Amino acid sequence: QGATLFVSRGCAGCHAVNGFAQGNVGPNLTHLYDRSTFAGSIFQMNDENMRKWLRDPQKEKPGSLMILPQQLSEDDITNLMAYLKTLRSCDTPTSALNGDQPCPNPSQPDGTVAAPAN
Repeated sequence: QGATLFVSRGCAGCHAVNGFAQGNVGPNLTHLYDRSTFAGSIFQMNDENMRKWLRDPQKEKPGSLMILPQQLSEDDITNLMAYLKTLRSCDTPTSALNGDQPCPNPSQPDGTVAAPAN
Protein backbone atom coordinates (compact mmCIF):
# COMPACT_ATOMS: atom_id res chain seq x y z
CA GLN A 1 0.00 0.00 0.00
CA GLY A 2 2.79 2.44 0.83
CA ALA A 3 4.41 2.22 -2.60
CA THR A 4 1.03 2.78 -4.22
CA LEU A 5 0.49 5.85 -2.04
CA PHE A 6 3.97 7.10 -2.95
CA VAL A 7 2.77 7.29 -6.54
CA SER A 8 -0.90 8.20 -6.09
CA ARG A 9 -0.26 11.01 -3.59
CA GLY A 10 2.33 12.67 -5.79
CA CYS A 11 5.55 11.79 -3.95
CA ALA A 12 6.99 10.13 -7.07
CA GLY A 13 6.47 13.34 -9.02
CA CYS A 14 9.15 15.08 -6.98
CA HIS A 15 11.26 12.33 -5.39
CA ALA A 16 13.41 9.71 -7.11
CA VAL A 17 13.69 6.15 -5.86
CA ASN A 18 16.15 4.16 -7.96
CA GLY A 19 14.30 1.67 -10.13
CA PHE A 20 10.88 3.04 -9.18
CA ALA A 21 10.40 6.83 -9.40
CA GLN A 22 12.23 9.48 -11.38
CA GLY A 23 11.23 12.74 -9.66
CA ASN A 24 13.93 15.39 -9.67
CA VAL A 25 12.60 18.26 -7.56
CA GLY A 26 13.05 16.84 -4.05
CA PRO A 27 15.82 14.68 -2.65
CA ASN A 28 16.41 11.17 -3.93
CA LEU A 29 14.88 8.85 -1.32
CA THR A 30 16.52 5.61 -2.47
CA HIS A 31 18.41 5.17 0.81
CA LEU A 32 16.28 7.43 3.00
CA TYR A 33 16.47 5.25 6.09
CA ASP A 34 20.26 5.02 5.89
CA ARG A 35 20.27 8.66 6.93
CA SER A 36 20.37 9.80 10.53
CA THR A 37 18.54 13.04 9.69
CA PHE A 38 16.14 14.37 7.06
CA ALA A 39 14.50 17.60 5.87
CA GLY A 40 17.78 19.43 5.48
CA SER A 41 19.13 17.76 8.63
CA ILE A 42 16.66 19.51 10.94
CA PHE A 43 15.00 16.26 12.07
CA GLN A 44 16.52 13.13 13.56
CA MET A 45 15.32 10.08 11.64
CA ASN A 46 12.64 8.49 13.79
CA ASP A 47 8.96 7.62 13.54
CA GLU A 48 7.72 10.60 15.52
CA ASN A 49 9.60 13.13 13.40
CA MET A 50 8.73 11.46 10.10
CA ARG A 51 5.07 11.38 11.07
CA LYS A 52 5.13 15.10 11.96
CA TRP A 53 6.88 15.89 8.68
CA LEU A 54 4.38 13.94 6.58
CA ARG A 55 1.43 15.58 8.35
CA ASP A 56 2.52 19.12 7.47
CA PRO A 57 6.00 19.79 6.06
CA GLN A 58 5.29 23.52 5.69
CA LYS A 59 4.44 23.82 9.38
CA GLU A 60 7.56 21.92 10.41
CA LYS A 61 9.92 23.76 8.05
CA PRO A 62 8.37 26.99 6.74
CA GLY A 63 9.47 27.70 3.19
CA SER A 64 10.19 24.05 2.43
CA LEU A 65 9.74 23.11 -1.19
CA MET A 66 7.82 20.01 -0.07
CA ILE A 67 4.13 20.64 -0.53
CA LEU A 68 1.53 17.91 -0.13
CA PRO A 69 -0.98 17.96 -3.00
CA GLN A 70 -3.55 16.71 -0.50
CA GLN A 71 -3.56 16.04 3.23
CA LEU A 72 -2.52 12.52 4.23
CA SER A 73 -4.69 10.59 6.68
CA GLU A 74 -3.02 8.93 9.67
CA ASP A 75 -3.52 5.55 7.95
CA ASP A 76 -1.89 6.93 4.79
CA ILE A 77 1.06 8.17 6.84
CA THR A 78 1.43 4.79 8.53
CA ASN A 79 1.37 2.97 5.19
CA LEU A 80 3.68 5.47 3.51
CA MET A 81 6.14 5.21 6.40
CA ALA A 82 6.15 1.41 6.09
CA TYR A 83 7.23 1.83 2.46
CA LEU A 84 9.76 4.56 3.23
CA LYS A 85 11.39 2.31 5.84
CA THR A 86 12.25 -0.15 3.07
CA LEU A 87 14.36 2.56 1.43
CA ARG A 88 17.73 1.69 2.92
CA SER A 89 20.77 -0.34 2.07
CA CYS A 90 21.35 -3.80 3.44
CA ASP A 91 24.26 -2.37 5.46
CA THR A 92 21.94 -0.42 7.77
CA PRO A 93 21.38 -2.31 11.02
CA THR A 94 17.78 -3.33 11.57
CA SER A 95 18.01 -1.64 14.97
CA ALA A 96 18.19 1.70 13.15
CA LEU A 97 14.58 1.03 12.19
CA ASN A 98 13.55 -0.02 15.69
CA GLY A 99 13.58 -3.62 14.47
CA ASP A 100 10.78 -3.00 11.99
CA GLN A 101 11.92 -4.87 8.89
CA PRO A 102 14.66 -7.01 7.39
CA CYS A 103 16.69 -5.66 4.50
CA PRO A 104 14.49 -4.74 1.51
CA ASN A 105 14.98 -5.71 -2.09
CA PRO A 106 15.31 -2.22 -3.61
CA SER A 107 14.17 -3.49 -7.01
CA GLN A 108 10.73 -4.22 -5.57
CA PRO A 109 8.69 -1.01 -5.28
CA ASP A 110 6.00 -2.87 -3.37
CA GLY A 111 8.39 -3.16 -0.43
CA THR A 112 8.96 -6.91 -0.79
CA VAL A 113 11.86 -7.84 1.46
CA ALA A 114 14.88 -9.87 0.43
CA ALA A 115 15.66 -13.23 1.97
CA PRO A 116 18.09 -13.01 4.92
CA ALA A 117 21.75 -13.22 3.95
CA ASN A 118 23.53 -16.47 4.81
